[in-house]
Amino acid sequence: MYISSFSDDDNTNQSILTFDTLLKHTLCSFARSQVLFTAIRLDLFTIIEESPTSSLSYEELKKYQISLTMLSYLVYLRLLKRCSNSNNYECTSVTRTYLVSSRENYVGFGIGVWDHRRLYTFILRLNETLRYGIRTSEESNEQICLWTIFEQKHDPMIYFARIMSSFTRCTINELCDHVDLSSYSTLLDIGGSLGDLSRTIVKRYPHINAFSFDLPELTSYASSLITDHSNVHYIAGNFFEDKWPNEIIEKSLLIDLISVKYILHDWSYKQRKFLIEKFYKLLKTKIENNGGNGTLLIIEKMIDKDRLNSTSLCTSISMAIECGDGIGYDATEYEYKQLLIQIGFQRIQSIQLSGPMVALFANVI
Repeated sequence: MYISSFSDDDNTNQSILTFDTLLKHTLCSFARSQVLFTAIRLDLFTIIEESPTSSLSYEELKKYQISLTMLSYLVYLRLLKRCSNSNNYECTSVTRTYLVSSRENYVGFGIGVWDHRRLYTFILRLNETLRYGIRTSEESNEQICLWTIFEQKHDPMIYFARIMSSFTRCTINELCDHVDLSSYSTLLDIGGSLGDLSRTIVKRYPHINAFSFDLPELTSYASSLITDHSNVHYIAGNFFEDKWPNEIIEKSLLIDLISVKYILHDWSYKQRKFLIEKFYKLLKTKIENNGGNGTLLIIEKMIDKDRLNSTSLCTSISMAIECGDGIGYDATEYEYKQLLIQIGFQRIQSIQLSGPMVALFANVI
């Protein structure tokens, strides 16, 4: 789902970027993204796909205030296509899979983050963010960052969780297609949000008991939505507290897989180290008292060694805007591995997923 802007079909030499490449992939990206944002905002792909024939003519789309110009742009960008036997427009396989709002793999909420009017105010101050290396969003109030806002209000927190769920759903399925988790019995998903990772793993491995751990508002909301997975449990708490909740302590000798997905990049190095040490101690105690496996799974967007994946750059800029210097940041795979080794993890396995996403399996011996 994540594609580098410089991953062309012509396999252009990355060290010799022509002006045409620069123009096509950088200068024109803003205009292309605005066309996509507009289509998502209008829910255009859903309107077309859920019509009786999964296709609509320009005359039928006019009532939704969709112009012929916009349809032409979407065809040009390969987000729509003309039906071969009519003048109708239909979704492409990508938009049908990921941009129809009623589908399981819908990522429109996540893409919509970049279209939200709040973010435009950040972009207006991006010049200062880049020049001085400090966050300039929220009227430059360093005490009121994105995460504080979400923690203060229930509804924004739920909305943000839905956005992140939109982003991570594809990655979770891709991971489960690449790895065999059948040897594990009990999963603890840290920052589990709406429980997508737990539910996906349990669906594929019904013998696994999963515990999704997050803030009370999120676990309450998530548990109210899910009724079909009896071995997915929701535990409320704060993972930065020194002591685990009693529900986790009671299961500590059974937990053989801890997952932390899209969490570590939000925090400083010191906070990441605190969390990974906390996970290590839990798994180490389990192995010393009960034997068996003890594995930490980190799923993160990581900067590639040669800095060729522009999706990583794009999300790193987002982190700079939202979190500010010295708080959240994207790291390389090497930096994550060094931290894991320093804390005591061994036999670290790396799995490259789409775009900037990497899954690291680190074991306690």
